[in-house]
Amino acid sequence: MRRTGAEIGHTVRNPGLVFVLLDQSGSMNDDWNREGMSKIDKAKELLDRCIRDIASGSSDGSTGYLPRTFLMVFGYTGTGDPDHLLVPLLGSGWVRELIEFDAEGPWVNAAAYDRTETPMERTFDKLRSVIEHLFADPQVARALRHSMGPTVINITDGEPYRLGRTWESMRHATEDAAQRLMEVATPSGSPLLLFNAHIGHGEEIVYPTGKRRGMDRFSELLFDISSSIPPEMQEFGAQRIVELREEGQHAGLIVNATSARVMELLNMGSYTNYGRRR
Repeated sequence: MRRTGAEIGHTVRNPGLVFVLLDQSGSMNDDWNREGMSKIDKAKELLDRCIRDIASGSSDGSTGYLPRTFLMVFGYTGTGDPDHLLVPLLGSGWVRELIEFDAEGPWVNAAAYDRTETPMERTFDKLRSVIEHLFADPQVARALRHSMGPTVINITDGEPYRLGRTWESMRHATEDAAQRLMEVATPSGSPLLLFNAHIGHGEEIVYPTGKRRGMDRFSELLFDISSSIPPEMQEFGAQRIVELREEGQHAGLIVNATSARVMELLNMGSYTNYGRRR
């Protein structure tokens, strides 16, 4: 678990950046814990709800929306085509523009693909390149010079997998790629946060403070590559989330997550629960 000293808050002067990674491997077509929808369809529904929540918190009080949050959603899967490793699933980055162009949605368009890999390490590296390219723009760098670092939320239902690679080699490669992603130099110097939501069956593990009994090798890997929840966010979240009332550094991680828990992580990671700050 990586510790950070990030400050909290997205404002017009200091807008926030949120990147969501959505696993599109074939198993995402399976039912989400008997919730009546496939994992991929439920994830799309949750992301659309997150966009509405961000927009609601960005309302200017009349008929418009303030440019407080830049959101990008990418699907990832291993099809053998490098151009499809990281696929944009939104038409615009600014939530304000999404809502003003189409007030009803849906905004996220994604499907899961059978017989594909889960190249998590390549996805982290590709996203790092996208973010570095974004920050290399002088205009963007100036606009973000006082903003907190980006939040990346990875939604997946499986282990990192590439044909012909062993678990140990994939584990090390994923850890290294996650570390490179979290070390991206941001315009303000604030660290990038990486949170992970795993969709699966079994005992739910929510915002752990350390590795515990019942964690399998994949849960332990996700713990190792998850940022800790910043103190102010933890303090605020504790008003609603019982697990965050425990002392200690809590990882931004949920294992065997219900859809309600994933929604909780999306809202917390995009700072939609922090009131209207301008």
